[in-house]
Amino acid sequence: MERKTLRVLFMLFLLLATDVDVAVKTAEGKLCPFPSKKFKGDCLNDKPCVNTCTTEGFSTGSCNPKCLCDCFLYC
Repeated sequence: MERKTLRVLFMLFLLLATDVDVAVKTAEGKLCPFPSKKFKGDCLNDKPCVNTCTTEGFSTGSCNPKCLCDCFLYC
């Protein structure tokens, strides 16, 4: 009986630990897009867009389907 109780408690602990980890990752992982104010020209390559966005204070950047540079912040 004692071994079964320990097994149940251990499984409950694993379940709670997994739920906490998932909640933290989803809170940190959401990126909100903002159009770059300084990027000039068509955005065909992500690297110049990322460089411009980081100088504007954003976390990262990428080219969107309309060939414009979008910057991203964690929100």
